[in-house]
Amino acid sequence: MLRRSHESNPASPLTGEQPLNELGYAFLGAKKNDYAVAVFRLNTELYPKSGNTFDSLGETYLALGDKNAARKAYEKALEVQPDYPNAKAAKELLETKLK
Repeated sequence: MLRRSHESNPASPLTGEQPLNELGYAFLGAKKNDYAVAVFRLNTELYPKSGNTFDSLGETYLALGDKNAARKAYEKALEVQPDYPNAKAAKELLETKLK
């Protein structure tokens, strides 16, 4: 539904990067992990040049215990936007917890 909404109206406030991020974290907080991952993955697809979208996906995978997927998401975040706001923390995670 979110993908169709974005395709029909890319400027929709419902499918902006930040609202999708907030929705993903709401699902994560409600322990609806599959929905959270799906929303964060969609956000990376809709906003592939945003380090923040991949960072949020990485954070979610890390919270769910999938270190391999978390590492890949954080690496992608740094690849697409090396200076995004959480880049320093992502680099630290990759050097410590996700080695």
